[in-house]
Amino acid sequence: MSSLPPEEQRTGFSACTLVILSITRGMGNAVIKLMLAFEKEPEALHYIDAIVATNAASVEAIERVLGSSVRISDRPDAAAVKAWLAPLSRETIYTT
Repeated sequence: MSSLPPEEQRTGFSACTLVILSITRGMGNAVIKLMLAFEKEPEALHYIDAIVATNAASVEAIERVLGSSVRISDRPDAAAVKAWLAPLSRETIYTT
């Protein structure tokens, strides 16, 4: 008989790992939907705020799962998200 919790016996992953994977999968799905919506409406800048907020909430949730009382991961700001979205907009700005 194994001393591992049932979920870990079944999947090979700890419950904490599975929660973090679920959070990141959800964040990824939400961000992809927002990016695709932005591609159709590049002038709709509210998508940038939504991506920033989605990422921040997901990172905060992961930090809570890990039991951190301080920030342990960076969060992108609007400027970083704009850089991510630049290739999707019609007015791509290239920097060297």
